[in-house]
Amino acid sequence: MALFGFSWSITDSFILIAYILLLIYILASYFLSGNIRFSWRDLSLQEFLVFGFFLWRLITSLVKKSSLSEAISKNLKFVFDVSPVFFMRKVAYSKHINVLLITFLVSLSLITILGILEFLNLIDLGLWRGGDMLGFHRNRIKAGFIWSLGLIVALAYGLKINKAYLVLTILMTVGLFFAKSRGYYLGGLSAITLMLFLFGVKYSVRFTALAYFLIASTLGLVLYLVEPVRYRFLSIVANIGTDNSIKCRLFFWEEGLKAFKESPLFGIGYRNWSEYISGVMEKQGVHCPDYHAHNMFIHTLAETGLIGLLLLVAFIGFLFYKLTKLYFDEDNRFRECVYLIAVGALTSLSVGGFFEPADVKTVVLVPAFSVVGLALGIGEQNEEGD
Repeated sequence: MALFGFSWSITDSFILIAYILLLIYILASYFLSGNIRFSWRDLSLQEFLVFGFFLWRLITSLVKKSSLSEAISKNLKFVFDVSPVFFMRKVAYSKHINVLLITFLVSLSLITILGILEFLNLIDLGLWRGGDMLGFHRNRIKAGFIWSLGLIVALAYGLKINKAYLVLTILMTVGLFFAKSRGYYLGGLSAITLMLFLFGVKYSVRFTALAYFLIASTLGLVLYLVEPVRYRFLSIVANIGTDNSIKCRLFFWEEGLKAFKESPLFGIGYRNWSEYISGVMEKQGVHCPDYHAHNMFIHTLAETGLIGLLLLVAFIGFLFYKLTKLYFDEDNRFRECVYLIAVGALTSLSVGGFFEPADVKTVVLVPAFSVVGLALGIGEQNEEGD
């Protein structure tokens, strides 16, 4: 479990290796226990929604005549990436969750400190590339989500376990800013805003108001003092007409909605986006990366129509409902902490997904749904114990 926690702050291959080893352990324990019976009644609503989404994607690929083999392989990858929400809640090792989360915080804190030292030209480990601190990741999307998750974990521990962890929120914020992922600037900020709101509703509105003030003050100070971060953050709204990545996103969103209007039920077919948008760009003389609409909701709507989008939103929405209910029904500080982390991770994933292809990134989905699965698991264990 410690290896898995550490792997979150490294790279895709570490996550895959660690998670596959973990799955082997889970399956081996499952079969050795002799409990190999299966019933459809054992499946939860979120599992039905995921498999419904899986089947609907395949149906749209058949109707719209996209590559079935590619549709199956990419669909299986998605199911694998979200599978922690199924497996993590089925295994009774909640006592190890604290080790996993603390290991993650320690490893990411060390990487952040080393990144800062490299920024000051005191060491050279290759943690910075192209003016961004990416750690051991290859792009801003992955690095941005990981540091937003670090911020979420540090805040939850600071609120529920020990206020000393709040110091790490400063370090995680620095890492998030240096990653320069605008989608996860917004994802991380939205996550901690919601977490503080939930905490305030349950315990102290005055504390939440003070926290909001401190967050706004810190954000303003960082934007004032650090010019590269200020430019990157404000470009979200200030450079809509000139920033090429923003222009490409707006172009994709517009064309994605047009594609949906042409075929609202089946969309253009799962895995047909690249071919569709390439044709559009060729006609209009536009040059942008064509593999994703850089908005997982519009991309899903364009490729799989309204039914596909409703299945995806229902899956995420049900998890939000379940986790929030668990949080308000709980009176144990550690379990509350885990529920808050899961809500924060899901929020960062969802808000970041409005601007990035979050639903195709293993390093985003596996960590996010791991904490969600663990939270659901301790919730179920708690109910069984009651």
